[in-house]
Amino acid sequence: MPFIATCTYCRASKFRVPYKKRGTFATCPKCAREFLLAPESGVDVPLMNYKELPFEDEDDVFDGEGSSELVETIPEHEPLPEAPPPAAPSIESVAVVVSPPRPATTDLPLRFALVAVAGFGLAVLATQFPYGRLVAAPLALGGLVLAALGWLGLEKYPWLGAAGTALNALLLAALLAFPSWLGLAGWTPEDDPQAVPKRALAISKESGAARPAEWIDATTAVWEYGDVRIAIAGAKVEVADPAAKSIEKRKERVLRIVVKVENVGVARAIPLGGWNEPPDRDVKLTAGGAPVAIRPAAEERHPVYPGKSHDVTLTFAVPEKLDDLRLELPGAAFGSVESPRFQIPRAMIVGVR
Repeated sequence: MPFIATCTYCRASKFRVPYKKRGTFATCPKCAREFLLAPESGVDVPLMNYKELPFEDEDDVFDGEGSSELVETIPEHEPLPEAPPPAAPSIESVAVVVSPPRPATTDLPLRFALVAVAGFGLAVLATQFPYGRLVAAPLALGGLVLAALGWLGLEKYPWLGAAGTALNALLLAALLAFPSWLGLAGWTPEDDPQAVPKRALAISKESGAARPAEWIDATTAVWEYGDVRIAIAGAKVEVADPAAKSIEKRKERVLRIVVKVENVGVARAIPLGGWNEPPDRDVKLTAGGAPVAIRPAAEERHPVYPGKSHDVTLTFAVPEKLDDLRLELPGAAFGSVESPRFQIPRAMIVGVR
């Protein structure tokens, strides 16, 4: 069965070719180039649309030299006219659409919550300074408001707003109703701690428990009044002047009692005067009910600042009967109307023969 072969170069000539000539070469009368005779597709095209050639013998169609009979010549396609370029739109015909500005994203609630938590820390720190309660209260109130505003607007980290609200609310409640939790008293520091009536207290060295002070056992407690705390640091019988040239002087013994004065306040320096000098020299020491004479000694006045302490050494004659001692110190030496009173057990005295 014959098939239709098309010139593979110009695609303008088509031939009806016997099937047995498939795979041979023929010359195209249009472009004069040899091409392979092969069907255009795997399925032969019906031949009814092509002219019938009066072949007597199919073998005569191709003589083996590449000649062939033209069935149909397809006219070349004229090039299509190029489309004109699109006209550029005029500025007048272009509609300018201006989109509204997008709202800027903000993390303002998160900032509120962070500032509230930081403000809580500053408020707690402020309570440790003079006027701390007065400064901490506004900080806690402002932190509470900011934390509440942040909490309402937070989409992420809502726990941060809740934490700021709870912390600042707790601190504000402590400042207003329970200032003692923070070690606070009034809203402002007292310029004169003696202006407000107080009671002298005996503070236990072991438990810190306080009780009204009368005669305080020097081995177990200290005396406290306002911002002044006084303790007996030691008692000792020793040679008055070990470097004396005279043998009698080197044998002379005295009783020395060391008094420790500590400032436990935060507002003022305690103007400590010398108990060894008048008019603060009204120190009373008794042993078995008998008074013991004090030996005056020069001593400079020494202010004791908050958080600091100062030791004062009092020198007495050695009593004939060295028994339990009772020591009364005048409060005028540190600007107090109360006088500390100590009982010094004999077992506390070092150097007793």
